[in-house]
Amino acid sequence: QGIVFASGERTSVGVGFRVDQTKLRDWMLESGLLPAAAPVPLDVMVCVMGGNVAGYVCRVLAVLRGIKLRAMAVSVIGQSPIAYCIENGIPFCAFVGPSDARGHVVTVKRVRDKHQQIIVLADTDTLASFMAT
Repeated sequence: QGIVFASGERTSVGVGFRVDQTKLRDWMLESGLLPAAAPVPLDVMVCVMGGNVAGYVCRVLAVLRGIKLRAMAVSVIGQSPIAYCIENGIPFCAFVGPSDARGHVVTVKRVRDKHQQIIVLADTDTLASFMAT
């Protein structure tokens, strides 16, 4: 049957649906369509601290991946990001908010000793050095 909508002078028929990604993944695993694999450990969890910083977060992720770090961005809601990193064995937590984006910096915290440093994003040598410790 589909959904009919008018687009200018042309009329098109279309069908849409949404499937929860977790349910889809689970179904694919159970059906043998997706091989079971061990999760890839992260080196850095980038915590988005509010504001309209999506473009800057993408730059941060690109820089981290450019220095061969496995990174993922998450929006910080509810759980403590440091507690999450400890529970999941993630050694570094980076924080990015509107002031970081304006200053072109990233705040990086080493989870094991809670040592934190604000690093200019373009200074990849300092960033890589801090992450190597």
